[in-house]
Amino acid sequence: RRRHTRYISVTGVQTCALPICLTADQRAKAPAIYKAIKTAKSADDAAAELTRQGFKVDYVTDINGRRFVAAILGEVRLIDNVQI
Repeated sequence: RRRHTRYISVTGVQTCALPICLTADQRAKAPAIYKAIKTAKSADDAAAELTRQGFKVDYVTDINGRRFVAAILGEVRLIDNVQI
């Protein structure tokens, strides 16, 4: 059984659920996912930056001009994607 069962997009429609699942500190840190995947030169660089910031990275991958990420913060698995 997977412990982290909540999937929340940091920049998407479900952002309203973030306050319910994350502490104030985690809410402040969550937007770092978007910044990392948008500004990093590679998926590996984005994963390293997120790990450095305390996220447990499931994956960061580039597919067809988009970068996808899933990373755990506290008890929440956050997902996002951006055009690169």
